[in-house]
Amino acid sequence: MKLLFFKHAGSKIKSSKKILVIVAMVALLFVTGFVNYKLSQKTTTTNNSNQIITTSSASFFSTYRTERTEVRNREIEILESIIASPTATAEAKETASTKRFELLATMEKELVLENLIKSAGFDDAVVTTSSENYNCIVKSPNGELVSSDVTKILDIVVNEVKCKASNVKVMSID
Repeated sequence: MKLLFFKHAGSKIKSSKKILVIVAMVALLFVTGFVNYKLSQKTTTTNNSNQIITTSSASFFSTYRTERTEVRNREIEILESIIASPTATAEAKETASTKRFELLATMEKELVLENLIKSAGFDDAVVTTSSENYNCIVKSPNGELVSSDVTKILDIVVNEVKCKASNVKVMSID
């Protein structure tokens, strides 16, 4: 009788570990979403339904990349622990594997877009994605974005990821 109780209690503990890991993943996703939301709230002007934002921050790009990398590495670590867990169900492992693949694809897409934008003559760029929306934060050579700069960035994003221009926000940091 005691052995059955302890065996059942052990499965409850393993189940609560799974729940804790899933809660941690959801919390990390909310943090990423919150940062994305805060970045998109500083709209100053609108051009063709795409926001152009001008903000000043010397270390924004390096700080943002560091924070994004830390959050993503933690997310990947959690997903990999679920995949490697001998107590996780096949469904949980499959879900974690799918989410890991999606996260890696998003990371690659953002990196490609950032490099394409920088190669178009911008000093620096950070791209964030959420669902079908893309936020492009650029450091322009002269500190301001003009219509041709926005058009150039929109062309890059729309052609690379095949999205609608209305799903792209372009922001400038000088």
